Amino acid sequence: MEAETILVVDDNHEIADFCANFLLPDLGYDTLIAYTAGEAYDIIQRNPIALMLLDLNLPDMSGFDLLRKLNENELTIPTILITAEGSEQIAADAFRLGVEDYLPKPIDADQLADALRRVLNRSRLKREKELLTLQLKEQIAMHTVLSRVGRSITSSLNLDEVLLRIVEAGVFLTRAEEGFLALLDHESGQLYLRAVKNIDEEQSKTIRMPVEDSLVGKVFSTGKPERVFISNKDNQRIKVSTGYLVNSVLHVPIISRGASLGVLSLVNRISEIPFKEKDENLLMSLADYAAIALENASLYEKAQKELMERKRAEIALRESEERYALAVRGANDGIWDWDLKTNRIYFSPRWKQMLGYKEEEIAPSLDEWFNRVHPEDLEQLKIALRAHIEGTADQLENEHRILHRDGSYRWMLCRGLTVRDENGVAYRLAGSQADITDRKYAEEKLLHDAFYDLLTGLPNRALFKDHLSLAVERAKRKPGYMFAVLFLDLDRFKDVNDSLGHSIGDELLIAVGRKLEGRMRSTDTVARFGGDEFVILLDDIQDVNNAVQVAQWILSELASPFYFNQRAVYINASIGIVFSTIGYSRPEEVLRDADIAMYHAKATGKGRYEIFTPVMRENILNRTELEHDLRRAIHNDELVVHYQPIVSLKSRAIIGVEALVRWNHPIRGLLPPAEFIPLAEETDLIVMIDRWVLRRACQQLQDWKQRLPGSRNLTLSVNISGKHVSKPDLVEYIKKVLDETRLNPGDLKLEVTESTLLEKSEVTDGFFDKLRELGVQLQIDDYGTG
Repeated sequence: MEAETILVVDDNHEIADFCANFLLPDLGYDTLIAYTAGEAYDIIQRNPIALMLLDLNLPDMSGFDLLRKLNENELTIPTILITAEGSEQIAADAFRLGVEDYLPKPIDADQLADALRRVLNRSRLKREKELLTLQLKEQIAMHTVLSRVGRSITSSLNLDEVLLRIVEAGVFLTRAEEGFLALLDHESGQLYLRAVKNIDEEQSKTIRMPVEDSLVGKVFSTGKPERVFISNKDNQRIKVSTGYLVNSVLHVPIISRGASLGVLSLVNRISEIPFKEKDENLLMSLADYAAIALENASLYEKAQKELMERKRAEIALRESEERYALAVRGANDGIWDWDLKTNRIYFSPRWKQMLGYKEEEIAPSLDEWFNRVHPEDLEQLKIALRAHIEGTADQLENEHRILHRDGSYRWMLCRGLTVRDENGVAYRLAGSQADITDRKYAEEKLLHDAFYDLLTGLPNRALFKDHLSLAVERAKRKPGYMFAVLFLDLDRFKDVNDSLGHSIGDELLIAVGRKLEGRMRSTDTVARFGGDEFVILLDDIQDVNNAVQVAQWILSELASPFYFNQRAVYINASIGIVFSTIGYSRPEEVLRDADIAMYHAKATGKGRYEIFTPVMRENILNRTELEHDLRRAIHNDELVVHYQPIVSLKSRAIIGVEALVRWNHPIRGLLPPAEFIPLAEETDLIVMIDRWVLRRACQQLQDWKQRLPGSRNLTLSVNISGKHVSKPDLVEYIKKVLDETRLNPGDLKLEVTESTLLEKSEVTDGFFDKLRELGVQLQIDDYGTG
């Protein structure tokens, strides 16, 4: 079986290429890529697409606009929507436009594989179901046509009347297709058929048909004919008269190889009578008789063919009805057929079985259906039925709940089509109902999972942003309206995970979530953003004190221990608070400032709250700008090393130097370490700075030893950050620098803070051993502070 083709539509080239070139081929699918909605539309027009992975935001139009365009042009493709943004409204719009599934970014390969299999299987079943429905409809329509034709043949065409007309004409019948004439040979006493078109006399002898040898089939005998005249071979007129020359006339169908060639009319006794002028008005030539014979032979043959066709139609109708009955009984969907004239409705056994009933337990009444439909869905079902019957909707398609015998409601998808008369008036409506309960529950779960945290059951970031958006818009329109957002980050949560395990950590997050949710009003929103971050929206508060009181309550509640397996667990939180009075246009701005205030609380002691002020944002912007400048400074060689002499108090001689880094900022001038080293520690730039200082200082000391007399015994002290000590390749890097600068390892002293030694004892133990082997000395800086 050929692989199904999936179209990936995403303006992010990395995501689209990864899905199309790696992920989907591994799952067994062929792929096509479109980076814009226009490209996708062109591809769908030219290629058979089994499924489309669609991004919501595209450069030329939205994913929803593309779906609407496809629907308008009857190019419906099973679709899975993939987007980093999500809200209840987006999900609802997606499903209304026919989206089969909804996956968040980043894409999870297992979830995507499951969704692909689920959607493609559902699409195949839908196509098979529609094909079966179409076949059944065609069979019903064909049966109706054949039935009408059969009734017409039976009522309007009488074969005996046709034969009687031939008898009354007294004609020898011929084969119409080849233009034969019926002739009487008096000498031989035989009738034969002679060709009069494109066949010479010699050839005509080969097709003589003696009466006694050629006539087969049933013989029809009729009453006596009227007086007529025919011509013999000598061109003499012969009178055929009632009671004198003719006793009766026989009519014999001529059949060859199962096909009717015509009807031969025979007079049982013929005599020659001289021509009389007075009978001239009654005379007929042989050609006239032949013409009448040809016309009636055509009618007879047509009747024979129509009779055979009717028999075949009856057989086909009976077989089709049997197939239809089998299909109705074997179909997984329930079939219904509503006669709009009598208002009676047929329910198939499967239709009744789907509701838990036996075939005889539901009457053919419309009330049996409508009385079981959920009250909230009944009116919409009736509107859909009325719209299709009146012709304002091309087809019936409605989803509703219907009562099962066990008392539960099942979701049903009802589809149907009308049968209309020649005036376009519907007189019949038939369709099917499919149980989609599992699909509806899956959709509800999908919506829930898209907007709620799986661990705590709280709203997630997407749903919180949706609620916050409404609050922001309300604050713009409504003077005096005020809201606050509290951003919480649990302090020392990592210690709980590391010491007690992630299962206890998960239970702690669930307990914190329940405690927060239990304190809030129904109009407030408590959400988990992931990890140990919680966010609270306090809607419609009176003043700043309302939010402050909630923050104080949270800190007080979290101060009490949580118990798991009879073990007390203590936790704390840093809280950032932001108020709508600052003036915001987007929810992202609110969350940004609340996050800034939270980190300010964490940086100033933890276990406290901070209210956001614009100065905090300015400080963050300054730090961001400083980080950018520091990265540039490392690459542009703006850092310099100053050397502080180390003097022996005994000899008063310089015995070594300590390398200290400075930053020669192009605008702010020479900056001391205190203004940029803490930032470097936070951003991990300190590792690059440490290594640059180490290499530069070792080169400088070796240069002094070679140029300056008396400097041979100088030693060099270089500071190493605690983050740098954790790097597994640090000793190898030191060895490489010493080899390149040819500096004696005993001349190098590394200074490490006491707190680093205490916090990273499991790392520093091995580090000490390697330094000892290398010959490099170690000094403890900030001694006593740890």
